[in-house]
Amino acid sequence: MIYQYLFYRLYNRQRTKFSEIESLIFAMLTLTAILFVNFFTIDIFLHKLLLMPSIISSIAIVIIVMAVFIGINCWLFLVNKRYKKIEQKFSNESKTHKNIGTFSIITYVILSFILFFVSVNFR
Repeated sequence: MIYQYLFYRLYNRQRTKFSEIESLIFAMLTLTAILFVNFFTIDIFLHKLLLMPSIISSIAIVIIVMAVFIGINCWLFLVNKRYKKIEQKFSNESKTHKNIGTFSIITYVILSFILFFVSVNFR
């Protein structure tokens, strides 16, 4: 639900300026990038805490992980045009919910990047 809402807000924001397909691609790639930052952050923390070796040890692994995330997003949003259902689901949100959603999304993205930079400088 939260992931769908994040997709909806990214997609809807672009939809005012770009075509449906451009907005869809932008939203999916942005989500993929955010997911990768979160994944990479967890990987760095686990590696630095000596709980496991780093999963992301080469560019090939990075490409594979990104491709998996893109594949998941394609399945979640493109199959049976699910993005249309998501758009309908959230299109009638109240101004209050929209403001709360905006704050939540901005907080999530900022915290994702802060945690990434903290993890890089951890120990």
